[in-house]
Amino acid sequence: MLSLIQLFLFWGGIDSYLIVIDDLWDMQHWKTIKDALPDVNCGSRLIVTTRLNNIAKTCSSGQNNLTYKVMPLAHHDSRTLFLKEILGHEGSCLDAPVFDEILKMFGGMPSALKCIGSFLRNKSVTTESQKINMSSLYSELENFPSWKKLKNALFLSCCGPSQTLEACSLYLSTLPDNHKIERDILTRKWISEGIILKDDELSINGVANNCFEELINRNVIQQVDNSFGEETYEIQFLMHHILRQIARERNFATFLSENILISCKEPIHRLSFHCSKLRISIDKGDIQIISDSGDSNQKPKRLSLASSITLCGYAKPVSFKLLEHLHVLDLEGCWNVDNSTLDDICRMILLQYLSLKKTRITVLPPQIENLRCLKTLAVTQTGIAELPLQIGKLPDLETLDVRHTQVKEIPKELVQLPKLVCLLFGQSGFHGGVKFPVGGNPSKARKGRGASGATQCSASFMGELSSLTGLTKLSVVCYDGTKDMEWNLRMMNSMFKFSNLESLTIYGDFILGNEVPALQNPPKLQKLKLAGRCLSVPGWIDKFSDVTLLDIRVCSLEESDMKILCKMSSLQRLVLTQVHMPIKQLEITKEASFSKLNGFTFDCRVPWVTFKEEAMPSLQYLELKLYAGPAGKIPSGITCLPCLTKVILRYLVHYQSSASVQDTISKMRKESSEHPNMIVLSQNGEHEIFPQNAVSRNGEHEIVPVNAVDGMHQD
Repeated sequence: MLSLIQLFLFWGGIDSYLIVIDDLWDMQHWKTIKDALPDVNCGSRLIVTTRLNNIAKTCSSGQNNLTYKVMPLAHHDSRTLFLKEILGHEGSCLDAPVFDEILKMFGGMPSALKCIGSFLRNKSVTTESQKINMSSLYSELENFPSWKKLKNALFLSCCGPSQTLEACSLYLSTLPDNHKIERDILTRKWISEGIILKDDELSINGVANNCFEELINRNVIQQVDNSFGEETYEIQFLMHHILRQIARERNFATFLSENILISCKEPIHRLSFHCSKLRISIDKGDIQIISDSGDSNQKPKRLSLASSITLCGYAKPVSFKLLEHLHVLDLEGCWNVDNSTLDDICRMILLQYLSLKKTRITVLPPQIENLRCLKTLAVTQTGIAELPLQIGKLPDLETLDVRHTQVKEIPKELVQLPKLVCLLFGQSGFHGGVKFPVGGNPSKARKGRGASGATQCSASFMGELSSLTGLTKLSVVCYDGTKDMEWNLRMMNSMFKFSNLESLTIYGDFILGNEVPALQNPPKLQKLKLAGRCLSVPGWIDKFSDVTLLDIRVCSLEESDMKILCKMSSLQRLVLTQVHMPIKQLEITKEASFSKLNGFTFDCRVPWVTFKEEAMPSLQYLELKLYAGPAGKIPSGITCLPCLTKVILRYLVHYQSSASVQDTISKMRKESSEHPNMIVLSQNGEHEIFPQNAVSRNGEHEIVPVNAVDGMHQD
């Protein structure tokens, strides 16, 4: 193709050209094509379509970011296309609930809507009186040639030729519908399953994070709009369904729920059961599905070779005997799991990931020390009140999560864990937190516990924890009592001594002043969340020059606060909460340039903020949380943000009629329509797209990469 382009341009004596390159996958191909094209000032155009975000960004780099991301069809347009494919016209007789479910599953993707519409047309579905069962529909659809073609093409776009990425994609099939994906949890499961292998250049965690980023790059998963600083992601309905089909065909994983009850292939390698109406029975390495009446229509299936089990819902009776091959056991939300289950679990000597979140567990037995391969232990939102000393005998433990439990003390044996990198504990400033022993001397420890209140942690123990040089993630609770101010400062001094700390979250409704912690050699934090109340932005915060994500609550904001924040030279995402009602408009000017900031979330009772010329020159995403407030005090100036592509507005339904909310929506619509970029305006998840009015702002050839969501061609 490249040689033909060169001959065409050379022999034709053509100075200007329009070239369209469709569905570009390889970055090297782009570099070769770009280098071969004449770089003349004649207004030429090169349009590239691709399904990969990184190629789209590379193609548009240096070209004023002229990237057009193809958005899914709106519900009305999806319905119009769907009905036209079935009926041949835009009829309205198909209003059966099943079609709403189809639009929810396939909506937004033209090729999928045309495929399912063609399938239903062949079945002569023309009236709403015809009953269609979704489970049988999916089963019949699998044999439809156009569906097979679409399914295979979309799966190829998920993973390409990479076997590792293929396994990571298929693992998503085990997640329940509408599940909010947390990066750390998913990557830890991949590692525990042996899906991720260490390479010569990156650690195993680095490889896992690269795979996660590649799934984002390929649009398999997308970040949730209303995350407000928390990194949560979701997978699109259709892609989720396709991954489940392929996972079942290859016997990679078995997913069961109320809507998906398909015969399991044996042996079962990975089981995911999410059901509130049916029960699951596991006994002696076999699994059986039981109806509400207690009957089972299926023979027991072998589960003894499974490497992963995820249960949610009724799971009684449960016996985990003869499941010695398990590497991952996730029982989050499994209501019938209690202390009696732990006897069998503590015999799973290969277990690497154990989640007991939201179960009826109240005690961790000393036998937990048998799980010497365990890397992740999560007991969040359980009745556990004490951690056994034997937890210090888990040599491979990397992540310990005891948040929102009754645990009041962390045993000093914790510092004996050589690989601990993530420690999460405490509840909130309103419900108390975790108390630490003073140190290794038992008599001092008893004395310290007697002297300390139930809401205090030992700063000296934090000093001991700082000897855990591998610790990279830490969450703690501080307090708002009159006597706690000095202690909070000592605690922060101790925490800032963790040499390899990358992520720090400080919970609690405490007031943080401008007292300067000891920051001679601060850790190279990448994520910092201060969930207390800062009187103003602390003057010392710019010492953390490596922070890329900052989440901070401030009582009141001045322009001087923004100037302090902009000194954090690596900042890419800022989540800023103003606690008090503002008395004047916050102006963000070029003096607070935030050169690398691409995401800004502002949470305030009245988001009275305006952006001036050259402020936040790299900002792409603006997120505002709206409340009922006085009219007229609304955000403005988004037309001064040259790289802006998305504005997200969040508000509770009962605030919708508020004058300030309506004024803000009107203002954002008006300025979005005036912006030279294509702007996606999202209101509580509903998207509105404003056309791109950009005209070429350079004299050379213009590159307009189209990043396609659908990316499919119909024959």
